[in-house]
Amino acid sequence: MMVVGACVVRDEIIEWALAGPSRIVAVSETFSAQLTAKIGDGWHIYSISQSPGGPMATSISMPQGQPFRLAGPIVGPAPKTVWDETFELDTEHYAGAANFTIPVQIEANAAAGSHDLVLEISFQGCSESACSPLAKVKVCVQVTVAN
Repeated sequence: MMVVGACVVRDEIIEWALAGPSRIVAVSETFSAQLTAKIGDGWHIYSISQSPGGPMATSISMPQGQPFRLAGPIVGPAPKTVWDETFELDTEHYAGAANFTIPVQIEANAAAGSHDLVLEISFQGCSESACSPLAKVKVCVQVTVAN
């Protein structure tokens, strides 16, 4: 039985997609969810490891109130690093596409059945000449839990 769900969120610059496990998972089990950003031509977003004092780093979080929790650090691709005259520091960004691995653990008290795994992403898309306002989106995927 394939248990797969995906949620896709698009704006004019970026398409975000979250994919969960392709199987039923057990209470207290850990699995990896995959978050993908498809970034429009000529645009970039700043990395999840962008240092303070410059542009807004992309932030990925898991809101409380769901039967899941982060089971470790989020892993992203190696960003491209460039000197930015505006900020007078090296900036790290992703262009084209970026894939993130999200380690997730199912809470010990999770009920059996289908649950939405929700992530919240804060990001800013920029081109060579402009930046969009800071944006927040939520993406989700259904995960089936067995006892």
